[in-house]
Amino acid sequence: MQFGKFTGADLRLFLRLVGVFQREEKELIDLVREEPEKLLGPDAVSVYWCGFYEKPFIEHLAALVGALDLGDTVKEFTDVNGVEDAP
Repeated sequence: MQFGKFTGADLRLFLRLVGVFQREEKELIDLVREEPEKLLGPDAVSVYWCGFYEKPFIEHLAALVGALDLGDTVKEFTDVNGVEDAP
């Protein structure tokens, strides 16, 4: 799966995973609010967050999966865990 060349099957798979991504987003937000030191150590350089607020989490996740070329890995993961492409 290449995010610049989405097929119908890729889009269906991605849409099926949106709920998983949204749950992960909520857990991450809760973690950062409760224990921000788990995300960044005390010696970390100050982070500029503004750009992250401008896009929905799912867009960041899609960009990350594409940038790290993990589309095939995500596909394999979903195949193993029972998420199948719709006909």
